[in-house]
Amino acid sequence: MRAVAVAVLALAVFVIVPLGRGVLRGAGLRSGPHRIAAGSFVIALSLGPGVGAWAFTLPWFLVCSQYAVRRGVRLLRTASDLQLDALAHTATATFLAVGAGAGGVAAAGWRPLGFAPIIVLLTAVHFHFAGFAFGVIAMRLRRDVSNVWTTLVIAGWMVGVPMVALGITTRSTIEPAGAVMLATSGGLLGLLVLGRSVHHRSGWLAISGASLCFAMVLAAGYALAQQFGFGWLDIEMMERVHGIANAFGFALCGLIGWSRIDRARLRKDQPLCVSP
Repeated sequence: MRAVAVAVLALAVFVIVPLGRGVLRGAGLRSGPHRIAAGSFVIALSLGPGVGAWAFTLPWFLVCSQYAVRRGVRLLRTASDLQLDALAHTATATFLAVGAGAGGVAAAGWRPLGFAPIIVLLTAVHFHFAGFAFGVIAMRLRRDVSNVWTTLVIAGWMVGVPMVALGITTRSTIEPAGAVMLATSGGLLGLLVLGRSVHHRSGWLAISGASLCFAMVLAAGYALAQQFGFGWLDIEMMERVHGIANAFGFALCGLIGWSRIDRARLRKDQPLCVSP
C-alpha cells in the first residue's frame, strides 16, 4: 500500500503541481527550486522512516509554504475587496502546503494522535489531489463559465476539505458530514467538467469528469461505511480504486485537458484571464 501512495505522490509533485501552475498561469512556484524540492521529497519517502528522511522533505514543504504565504499576504492586502477566486487560490496553496507537511510527518515515521503511518501518508496524498488539484480545476472551470454552480462547487470544497481533516483528527461525527459535502461538490464538479468536455470537444475533460464522479461516490461511501460500520469499503480498496481514479483519471486528465485548451486559445490569440 505504501508503494502505491508514494508513486501517486511522485506523480503529484513532478506532474500535477507543474501542470496546475501552468493552468493558473505560473502563479506561485518557480520551476528550478520546484524540481529540486520535488526530487528531495520523493527520495525522502523512499527512505526508511527517521529524522533524516524528514529533513529531505523540508525543501518541498518550504517551497509550498512560501507559495501559501505569498497567496495569504496578497489576500490580506486586498481584504477590502475579497473575491471567491482569490479565496480559492489561497486555499489551494494552503492545502498544498498542508499536504507537504503531512508528507514530512509520514517520512519521519511519526504517529500524530496515534494514527498509523499509512494514514498520515494518505493524508499527504489527499491534500495534494483533493486540495491542490481539485482547487486548480475548479478555478479553471469557473474561469470558463462563472455561475452559481461553480460557486457552490468552490464553496463546498473550501469547507469540506478542512471539515474532513478536522473530523478525522478529532474522531468526531463532523467527518462524514464533511465527506458528504466534499463528495457532493466533487460530483457537481465532475458533471460540470463533463458538460464543458462536450463544449470543448475534449476527451481529456470527459475522462476527468467521469472519473471524479466515480471517485466521489466512493469517497462518500467510505465515510458512511466508517461511521456506520459497513465492511464492504475499506482503506485498501479506497487507495486502489478511489486514489487511482482521482489521481490519474480526474487530476491528470483534467489538467492535461485544460492545458491543451489554453494552448489552443493562445495560438488563436484569444485572451485568457489570469487567476487573481
